[in-house]
Amino acid sequence: MHSLTLALPTSALLLTVALSGCAAATPASAPISSVVTASPAALSDSAQAALIRDLFRGISADYIARTSPAELADDSVLVVSGSILRVQEGRVEGDPNDDIVDSHSIVVVVRADKPVKGALAQDSAGLVYVELPSSGNRPARDFADALPKGTRVLLYLIAAPDGAELVWGYQDPAAGRPARQPLYMPSNPQSFAIELTDGTGVVWIGESHYAPGAKLADAFPGGKLVPLPD
Repeated sequence: MHSLTLALPTSALLLTVALSGCAAATPASAPISSVVTASPAALSDSAQAALIRDLFRGISADYIARTSPAELADDSVLVVSGSILRVQEGRVEGDPNDDIVDSHSIVVVVRADKPVKGALAQDSAGLVYVELPSSGNRPARDFADALPKGTRVLLYLIAAPDGAELVWGYQDPAAGRPARQPLYMPSNPQSFAIELTDGTGVVWIGESHYAPGAKLADAFPGGKLVPLPD
């Protein structure tokens, strides 16, 4: 089975779709006591949070954990909030002519607010395209309930790699977004924050952590809301 491995700068993450793994954290400069940590224990209290956890359960990563939103911003080329417009099919890694299972991705299309850091691409029409691994190679439609239209998100992003370093490459490197539009990915598993549609808190895709009662504003640079690995 191919694994979807996105090779990034060492300051970011190596994100791999796998059946198991761990997030290895290296302490950063901010004192832990200043950080509002998010707990995974209450995930079942929110149906949407539990669905997000289940859909992205197969994603594991080794990365340098950050202890503040400001540190996440330092790692990112684009920091932006916005509303999910849709989830669509992304790139597929693998050789279509062999008998090895390919690795699929999805692209979350976000109608962006004014960026906190960086700038939107020219002719973007205010949209940002964010690639995520599809654990279990699920089709994009399976994510509609977990990431419905209008859901508010906060994203710390880097450019998605072009696949030149991959053994098999992508079957359609331009999939998931219009021509000449950049493709982004989270700078690490702490970098895709979702405000639950029922207003009960914030959840992160990569860490499956849930902060009951929190607001997305708490996770902006200058705030203290960030999920830390267990």
